[in-house]
Amino acid sequence: MLPYGVAVVAWVRGAVLVGVCCGCASVVDDTSPTTLAPSAVPPATELAASQISASTVAAPAIPDPCDPVAIEVQAVDPGTDADQVIDLVNRSDEACEVDVSSSPDASEDLEPNVVLGPGEVAHLWISKVPACEDRAADPATELDLRINGVSRFVPLTFAPHCNVELWAFFTD
Repeated sequence: MLPYGVAVVAWVRGAVLVGVCCGCASVVDDTSPTTLAPSAVPPATELAASQISASTVAAPAIPDPCDPVAIEVQAVDPGTDADQVIDLVNRSDEACEVDVSSSPDASEDLEPNVVLGPGEVAHLWISKVPACEDRAADPATELDLRINGVSRFVPLTFAPHCNVELWAFFTD
């Protein structure tokens, strides 16, 4: 018998249910654990609209990457908590995906992709990073923004700083 409690695992309609009972071990006979055999699991009778089969969710539709030339890049006055904002405008006739993950200053926390329809704008927030040890001799005056792997150099609107970071995309 378990001294403090017991865990119960059961399959119900394809899902695993786990229950823990503390202080009730005295009523459980641990010499004959009860489990629901996989063959006794009732089959799923309905799927969610996004599922094509049980335990499978269809991948979302994502447009092709944008042609970097079709993305207009503008440094704008932030008017926010960001030190600088860069607007990325899709000047093509189709929706496409912008990816800045290969930019050297992309934050580890940045979701680096955004999908833009024709004429739509994404605002990329940039901040100064306080730690300057790694680039103190080379202050940044422009940002190497890599749009789908192609470098676009954008002047920084604030005084040269030793380190900057791309940290958030926002859309209208």
